[in-house]
Amino acid sequence: MDLVTTRKTVNPHDFLDGQSPQNRAKEKLKKTLDWIYRWGFTTEKVIHLLSGQQAHTYAKSLVNRGYLVETKTITGSPKFFYTLSEIGLQTAEREALEVYEYKESNAYKVNQALIRHHVLAQIATFKSLDDGKIVDFLTERQVSTSVYNKFKIPDVIWQLKDNRSIGVEVELSAKWSRKLDDFVLRIHQALDSKLYHFFVIATDSPAIQSRYEAAFKQPAVNRWQENNRGHYHIVEQIDLPPTLVKQLVFKLMQDE
Repeated sequence: MDLVTTRKTVNPHDFLDGQSPQNRAKEKLKKTLDWIYRWGFTTEKVIHLLSGQQAHTYAKSLVNRGYLVETKTITGSPKFFYTLSEIGLQTAEREALEVYEYKESNAYKVNQALIRHHVLAQIATFKSLDDGKIVDFLTERQVSTSVYNKFKIPDVIWQLKDNRSIGVEVELSAKWSRKLDDFVLRIHQALDSKLYHFFVIATDSPAIQSRYEAAFKQPAVNRWQENNRGHYHIVEQIDLPPTLVKQLVFKLMQDE
């Protein structure tokens, strides 16, 4: 007796949430270029997260297709960072709701000392989006000329479904004296303005986290002022409400 076997045809749409492979590729490209347009630069690790691919090849493929520029880092960790090429910038601006000055067309304008700082902020933002905790975000360049500019501009602003905003600060080194006082005061003023629902202060150091927690628990903070000789001095003390710490979330971060 002859056995007849039926081969089941695999439909790629079953793995692409109903999208065609072409549309999925377009969306992935748009998402990646928009991300870099808003942040200025990124790394292979972040591009890999954005792509959703298992293979770590998407960044290189966008370089080969002319959308991104790959630049070696001074430290070698990470090995490269990525900025938009002229074609990539034109593509991002064509799809953008708002346009911003993109200074990173010259990759050497990227402050490499801050790469890890910005990448940690990017990874935290991606994960919060991916987990559904936030619906969107605003980077510093997106708010530099808006109402947010009147107060402390965080490293990134996370937006919730109910339109409330969360300020996020990544702190990888300790602040002291005037700089610490100014940091505490400006976050207090930003929260008092009601622009933000609360602030996240993230660091990779337990000691730095403890230092900031103690700073925000003080009953008052110094306000400093610069005189005509360029020297700073304390002019007054500003009371801090005991409820301030309830509007702060301290987060210990790790490299992923």
